[in-house]
Parts: sequence; C-alpha cells; structure tokens
Amino acid sequence: MKRLTALLLIMVFLSGCGKIELNNAAVPLALGLDFQNDELLLTTQLANLSMPGKAQTDTSEFKVVTARGKTVAEAARNINLYISPVPLWSQTQVAILGDNLSRRDITPIVDFLVRNRYVRKNDLIIVSHQASPEQILSVKPYLEPYTAIALKNILEIQAGQIGIYPPISANEFIQKLAAPGVEPVIPMVSLKKIGAANQIELSGMAVFKKDRMIGQLNELESRGYFLMRPERYYGGLFPVLWNEGEKQWLTIEISNSKATIIPQIQQQQLRMKIKIDAEGNLYEQGGTSDLFTRETFMQVEKACENEVARQLSTCIQKAQLLNSDFLGWGQMIARSEPEIWKSAGPQWDNIFPAVPYELDITFKIRRTYETDKTFVFR
Repeated sequence: MKRLTALLLIMVFLSGCGKIELNNAAVPLALGLDFQNDELLLTTQLANLSMPGKAQTDTSEFKVVTARGKTVAEAARNINLYISPVPLWSQTQVAILGDNLSRRDITPIVDFLVRNRYVRKNDLIIVSHQASPEQILSVKPYLEPYTAIALKNILEIQAGQIGIYPPISANEFIQKLAAPGVEPVIPMVSLKKIGAANQIELSGMAVFKKDRMIGQLNELESRGYFLMRPERYYGGLFPVLWNEGEKQWLTIEISNSKATIIPQIQQQQLRMKIKIDAEGNLYEQGGTSDLFTRETFMQVEKACENEVARQLSTCIQKAQLLNSDFLGWGQMIARSEPEIWKSAGPQWDNIFPAVPYELDITFKIRRTYETDKTFVFR
C-alpha cells in the first residue's frame, strides 16, 4: 500500500498540475458516468493517500463521491461541493459508462472525452451492467486496494490468459464512433454476490450503434470478436469437446492467431472472406483416449478449427441480427473497394445484415508441454 501511494504521488508531481498545490489535490482513479432524473451523474473513486506531515485518521483505501449536473463538466466541478481537494482528472485509469446513459444517449460524454484536455485517451472504457458506476466503484476488490486499478488489471490480464474480452481504450471508442462503416463494442462489468459481499465480474460486451448501446455480446460471441480483430492475437485458451460420447474435453491454449478479412465481389454480389491462421498448444486432456497418433492429432486440429468457426459464426450472426457493424466490414470495403463503398455506404444499414461470409480457418497444434503421451491408469 505504501509503495502504491508513493507511485501515485510521483504521478501527481509529474503530471503538471498547474496552480493546484499537492495538498489541495485529490487523485481520482476512475470516472463513472450515468444518467438519472434528467441529470448526468459523475462518480469518481478517490485514492485516500497519506500526505507528508498529516496524521492519517481515515484508514480506508478510497472514497467514492458522486455529483450531479446538467453537463459532465458541471457535474465534475460539483464534486467540490462535497470535498475540498481538486480532482486531477489526468490520473484516471478507467471510465465506466452506466447502463442508463449507454442506452439513452452518449453524445454528452463523447464530447467531454474528446474536448477535455485532462481526460486521458488511453483510459480503458467499460459499461456497468445491472449496476451503477457508483455501485461498481464502491466494491472492495480481491487482492487490490482500488476497484479502478483492479478493473484495469483484470481487463488486461484476462485478455492474455483467457482471451475473451479485448480491452478498449477511450481513443479506440471515440475513433470508431466517428468513422463510417464501423461501430464500437466495449466490455461490461457487473456485480456478483460471493458470500456476504459483492465482487466485480466481467460479463459480456456492450454493442453500440451511433449514439447508444443497442445490445450485448455473450462470452462465446466476445471470443469470436476478439479473434477477428485486426491486430495479431496472442494468448488465451478455450475448451474443445473431443469425445462427445464420453464428454471428454481438451483445453487448447492459443499461442498465435492472425485474422485476415477480405471483401470480395463474386457474380456481382458482395461477400466477406474471413481467414484465421492460428497456432496453439494442448494444455490439458480430460480423458484417457490416445490422442498421440498422426490421424488423431489431425482430428484434434479439425475440432479446434470447428470450435473457432463456431465462435466466429455466432459473433457475425449477432452483429447482423443487431445491424451493428462492429466487425468493421464497411470500413474494410471503404479502404479496399472505395468505388463500391460510394454506392454501398449510404445503404449500409440495409446491406450489412444480409452480407454473406466465408470462413477459412487453419489451426495447428505445436506443443503438448511436459508429456507427449496420454496418461494410462494401470
């Protein structure tokens, strides 16, 4: 805790806080925004730092403060109706959009994110699901002093360890809202009752179209979206049902995956070709069937390809059902076939839900770790 406090104080010193003296400054770690009774609610989680020369009478690690306003900027300034230190908004780590705000109209907060020089564009964006940002930020998380830092770490670590929800920055969120032919999706966080207390849990992704949230992706659909993102994909794992009769599951670790999505014109019809080249490792075998023959290993790779195809197909089907091109197909067409986009762009809402697609998936298993044999009971 002392080390973290020191690091936060160093961040404040290096941030260039202008005329605000350190003793008159507060360190907000998260920015929460929601809508209630025709007013914007701004919630922040403030680090409760011990200042040099001051006795520490309050031992809680953070304070959560909420203020109201007609605009985001007014609500932010109204925080000082409750606390005397001035929040240094450049220190936030995450921004949480409330369910009510996301489904109503995000226009006011987008302008705030774009225009305000103190808001960090690399903050991670999250939507709170079935809970307000204030409720989320009031949770004391496992093994972390601050909910905001726990959320940031969970998002970044699960991306490499499990590979379900890609972390989305404020910058990416804003760019996709402003660009034609693509819509944003962002991870969601909810509360889960564990024992007598609530804990935070990632639970799906919020799907946007223009200025509001219109639906969500479940875990399977989110995996498909992660695999189709343009950047190379490292890490993550997924279970594969190998022997349906015996319900034998394998755990496959993805070591490397690359998606290539190409718009094609065939017989004057637009279609999308999605090619996935992936490599992985056999991480765990939940049974005693002999997998280590050439023929069986090829069957395991085929099962992996089928599972990846299932993840991709469910994601594409949800995008077309919601008529939200968060896959960015329109943007890809605009870049590779600008003449086609000139005519297709204005009608994209009518075209996108019916665009056919073709999957071409290759999955190769490269390692089996400490053993290249199936365990046999004697």
